[in-house]
Amino acid sequence: ILQSKDYKNILLLVNQAVSPNAYAKVFYNTIGNLAYIDVQGLPCAPQGKVYQVWSLVLDPLTPKSLGLIHDATSVAENIYKFEDIQAAPEAFAITLGPEGGNETPTLSRLYTLGTVTP
Repeated sequence: ILQSKDYKNILLLVNQAVSPNAYAKVFYNTIGNLAYIDVQGLPCAPQGKVYQVWSLVLDPLTPKSLGLIHDATSVAENIYKFEDIQAAPEAFAITLGPEGGNETPTLSRLYTLGTVTP
């Protein structure tokens, strides 16, 4: 996956106001509409909270939850797989929310954000 030409490598940069050292990486396959997310750069989620992954269209802002970072999406240590990504996302983001997730992203809990380059 890391070396495949079919995957785009997207660095999700830190939100300084929320967590100044957080980062994550997305390996996005545009053909298969799936992504692997490396969350090694995120702090451990506090008790009762979970990270949620979003794909975004930016104009107009249209978020779609890809799911939660938890055991069901884990494929290796700190690596999570998400499928059925909306066509042509322009960005990916990770937020922190309640264990069941949120309907929409909570910007005050936005940990990382990165844009997809053509």
